[in-house]
Formats: sequence, structure tokens, C-alpha cells
Amino acid sequence: MDDAPLLGSVRRARDLMATGELTASDLIGMSLDSIAAKDGQIRAFVEVREVQARGEAAAVRKDDPRPLAGIPVAIKANRGVAGSLMTFGSKALATNRADNDDPVVQRLRQAGAVIVGITTMSEFGLLPGCEPASHGPTHNPLARGFSTGGSSGGSAAAVAAGMVPLALGNDAGGSLRIPAAWCGLTTVVAQPPPLSQAMSGSHPQDGVLARGLDDVLLGQHVIDGGTVGTGPGTESRDATAPRILVVTAPPDPMSATQFDVTLVRAIADRLASTGLPTSDDLDLWSDPAATGFFAAVAPRARRQILAALEAAGVAALDDVEEYTRSFLEHAGRVPQDSEVRAQADLQRWSLALTESIGPGGVVLSPTTLSDPPELGVLTGDRRIEDVEPVLGLPTSFTWVANALGWWAAAIPVPHRGRAPGSVQVMAPPANVEAMLAVCRLIEDGSMSVLDSHE
Repeated sequence: MDDAPLLGSVRRARDLMATGELTASDLIGMSLDSIAAKDGQIRAFVEVREVQARGEAAAVRKDDPRPLAGIPVAIKANRGVAGSLMTFGSKALATNRADNDDPVVQRLRQAGAVIVGITTMSEFGLLPGCEPASHGPTHNPLARGFSTGGSSGGSAAAVAAGMVPLALGNDAGGSLRIPAAWCGLTTVVAQPPPLSQAMSGSHPQDGVLARGLDDVLLGQHVIDGGTVGTGPGTESRDATAPRILVVTAPPDPMSATQFDVTLVRAIADRLASTGLPTSDDLDLWSDPAATGFFAAVAPRARRQILAALEAAGVAALDDVEEYTRSFLEHAGRVPQDSEVRAQADLQRWSLALTESIGPGGVVLSPTTLSDPPELGVLTGDRRIEDVEPVLGLPTSFTWVANALGWWAAAIPVPHRGRAPGSVQVMAPPANVEAMLAVCRLIEDGSMSVLDSHE
């Protein structure tokens, strides 16, 4: 058998194991062989757990009922796997190893997942690319020499290249959705209640990258401990019918020419043809709170970065990238009262917008404003003020969900470009069922959308 099980769904792989056509050891062997054959060029992994993974796979029985039993999974380098590297993408932490499994890793293990390796990321997850000085650039498997997006770029590349069917990442402003968009994958960012805890985009929400929505929702259900989110295929039939609000204008009008909005409009038309009410161009940016995201989240991100360095015994910033150093400087200048006020403004904006769109309201937008750039653009060797214009293209729409405390998904839609097209679907927590219904419609009808778009 070739590596087809790694390119299919988790459910298909589980079915093959249940019938005896495939064992967990077979599947893990395929994953490790694929990593050995491909990762020298792609550079998605900072560490491969070959011996441990083979041992864990050998203990999985054919009749194991756990939802991820025997499934190879990769873990982003900012979540601890006991004994493995946890570098946060930083040269300053290049030898740092986790003492214990992070709770999210514990849940994956409890569900039967086999951790095959640790994936790379931009330093401390600050940049929307994956080219850390500590590891070098990760190549997009769909467009060699171009960015994967980030910060969860290593996890995205591992899935897109067929090395694993599922990979853990996290998202504080687009770190799952941007690499999903540029690597042709699906992801969901789930915001746990209460809203006040979801407000800080500096605290990344864990999620998974996969080839389809069912696998993403299964992974999300597992890592949330079954308390947040919905298992695959269990959306309520009684949920309020979705109402689509389209946003194509970015906050910076100068960016409007960077993206072919006809792709998003073609999808909106497709959804409208199914009978869903659709409204064009929601005014998303007029609230003054939209300018306060940095003040609301950067100080907390700074505290988290400094805490990680201190915990590893790193006292100086000599080995951190120039971008990180300048980010820490800028974030350190935000007064505490400004941070608190900006957070309150974001919460007010979220409540007002949630009320405005009403029950069933779902926002449809581009995921990013550009195809992936060539490697060398989204690196950490320049200061934050020098690369700010470049950062807007991938992040213009993604950070909004984190700021609002809303759920968001990136769904791939084929089109003629350097990488697959992608649309973002987001909604307040109360409208999650409607959001997932829209995601399914887009996923199921993507080829029809492609035909009408081309």
C-alpha cells in the first residue's frame, strides 16, 4: 500500500485499521517514511520522534475505539511534548525541551493519537510566515520556494505534503488560517466562552490543520476535551438558518487591488443560489475599536515571551530575531491603562457587531489578501516598523476574529493561482452552528464555484 492513507481522511484511515487492511504500525511507518523522504526539502519538522512513535503505534489494538487511535499527528513547537523540543521557533530556545505534555497534547494522546514529531514556526508566533533563523525557511509543498504562511507553517506543510493527516497549531491573529489558505488546507479557530477570556488575541487558541472539515472538527473536539465545539457531522438541524454578510474591502483601501474579490463573490452567489439571504460589503472597519488590537494584545504577548525565556534560563535577548526584539520594545511602551481600555473597546465592538448581525449571521471574506510571497519576505531580520506594510496582506481579515472573540474557519476553494484560493467564514459563538453549515456548503460545492468563477 502506498501513502494514500496519509492523503485521505482520518475516518478512512480508521476504517482501514478496523478491517485489518492497515495496522497502526503500518500507518505510523508510512508517516515516518514520508517524513524521511520529503522533509529534507520542505523542512517542516524540528524533531522527529521515530523510536517513540513506533513504540506507541505497536501498542494500538485493531479494535481500539478511540477516535484518533493510531493516527500520526504533528505538534507545533510551542506546545510541550514531554522530552521533545519546545523551541517556540527561537534560536534562544533551540535546545529547550518540555518536561511534561501540554494539556492539549495529553488530550490527543488520550484519544489515541501518535505524536510523530515537532513542527517549526515563526519565532514566538509573531510573524505570518515560517522562516525562523533557528531552523531556516519551511517550503510550501504546493509552491516550492514560496511561504507556507504562519506562524503554524510547519504543521501546515506537514499535512499538505502528506506526511501526516492532522497537525496541531494555534492562532492568535491568523496563525492557523493563513497557512491553511496558502497550503490548501482547512482549519477552524474555536473561541471558548466566556467572551472576556477569548478577547485577548495574544493567547493563541489551539486548533488543527487537515484536508477536510470533518477531520478538523474531530481534532477540535478532541483537543477541547469535548467541552467546546462540535463533533463532525453533528451540527444541529434546528439551528437558526444562516444569513451571509460579505466583506471584501480591507481596512486599508490601498490593499484592495491585491486580491481578486470575484472569488469571494462567486462563492457568495453560490450560497445565495441555495436560498441563503446574502448581503454585500458589511461595514466592518468603522468602529474605532478596530484600531486598538495591538494595544489590547501586544503587552500580554510580550509578557508570555519574556516568561518563556526566563523559564528556560535565558536572560539576554542576544539570540532573538530583530523583529522579535523590536516587537518587545513597542509592546513595552503600551501603558497599562491603554491596554485595559483597548480590551474593553474590543469587547464593546464584539457585542455591538454580534447584535448587529443577529441570530444566524455569518461573515464571509477572503482569508488573505495575496498569494504566498517568495521565501525571504516574511523573515524576522527586520524591525516591526520596517515590515508593517507587508504584514497587512496576510493578516488584514484574520485578526478580526481573534479581536472579536468569534469562531473562524478557512476553507480552500480551487482557483488559478500560485496556491489554492481560500475563504474565511466567521461568526460569534452563538452562531457557530450556522457558520459550520456554511463551511460545509462551501466545501461540498467548491468545484461548482470553481467552474462558475473561471
